[in-house]
Amino acid sequence: MHLGGSINKTETQIGHHIAGQKESSLKRHCSNQRRKATILNPSNLKILQGLAGLGTTIEAKPNYNADIEEAICHALEIGLQGDLRVLGIVLNWFQAHGQRLIPSKLTKHSIFKEDKRASMLVGALSLHFRSDSRFKKFQMSLPKRRTLLFKDTEYLVKKNGEDERFSQGKLVVPKGFIRDRPGDIMNEDFLIKHHQGFRLRKLFGSNAKVDAVSAVLNAKEGTSLNELAKLHKINYKTIWEANDAIATTNLHKLDL
Repeated sequence: MHLGGSINKTETQIGHHIAGQKESSLKRHCSNQRRKATILNPSNLKILQGLAGLGTTIEAKPNYNADIEEAICHALEIGLQGDLRVLGIVLNWFQAHGQRLIPSKLTKHSIFKEDKRASMLVGALSLHFRSDSRFKKFQMSLPKRRTLLFKDTEYLVKKNGEDERFSQGKLVVPKGFIRDRPGDIMNEDFLIKHHQGFRLRKLFGSNAKVDAVSAVLNAKEGTSLNELAKLHKINYKTIWEANDAIATTNLHKLDL
């Protein structure tokens, strides 16, 4: 114990090292606790199963019949609530397969009304889809001046630099703050093989009619077209046209 004078340099270094270890250990513990809380929450488990079904490495049993937009939006919500691992996976998925999404369905989800960061993240990443004007509404939410996306992260930007994925949209995000692992996302061939909804979009494009075809093909026996329209939030006429197309082309006999 030192009662006076300067502290030995070696002891100071050891103290800093131990403090650093404790801080690192605490961060890992908190991160693990958040992940466990996310997965153990029954409603979140269903969401994560949908995200796993989209060809991600998320630790959940994959649901290959999950609605694509619903899975992405709910997972984005979990991510913006604090689970940066889930947020990173969602954004990596968007980078890889975002053009298979139906933007008009995304805008109906509450996350884009309740948290403007969601719209800005999608808007910034969609700028890389130069020929796809369907994301214009999200791009219009981007700031005109450079804006720090997450509060109290200025020091991390100074220390680690910026995540260049968002710089085109004038969003300032510390490099490494959001997990960026493209390898966590399976390629298109995997999704075409396992996810029927994705497979249909590859065949016929990303539009409401294709989503309606998927809804009709997977409907429980006895479900009316009107019930399907309400369940999937799709215009009744679109559902009717999809059902007619299936009946007249024997689409149900194809390997879908």
